[in-house]
Amino acid sequence: MKRIIFLDIDGVLNTSYSRQKHKIIDEFRIAYLSEIVKLTKAKIILTSTWRYNLNHTFLGFKATNNSTKALLYFLKKYKIKIYDTLPDTPNDQRALDIANYVKNNKITNFLILDDEVFDYSSYNLSSHLLQTYFNGGSEEESGLTKQMIKKACEIIKKEQ
Repeated sequence: MKRIIFLDIDGVLNTSYSRQKHKIIDEFRIAYLSEIVKLTKAKIILTSTWRYNLNHTFLGFKATNNSTKALLYFLKKYKIKIYDTLPDTPNDQRALDIANYVKNNKITNFLILDDEVFDYSSYNLSSHLLQTYFNGGSEEESGLTKQMIKKACEIIKKEQ
């Protein structure tokens, strides 16, 4: 049984508050993600457009720009690895791409962390979505929050 987190970056690991502070990534949100990964032993599949700034190498992923280098630095610091990325498909069909990934890889336990709601309901994925907010009412209510850790673990542990 594979446990997977389909991870978006903008609106999950950074927010409008991060940008105001000229931060690329909020390290404390990486710490929250790390806690989810430790509690569930889930693997990360990057769904974000940030995946276009990664090259797959024999040893993992290599960043092609400074923002993505910062992301990889913080993920490594918290012992989080990107296991895979969604394929590059036209028209950013994220929901369909996730549905196909789940089907093709026989995944039964997964979480979608995203601030945007793609066509998840059409693919029976809504119950796996934990929606975050790029512009929450406050910094503590934006992006991945400490309060979301328990819910994230519950979603991953239930089977499709």
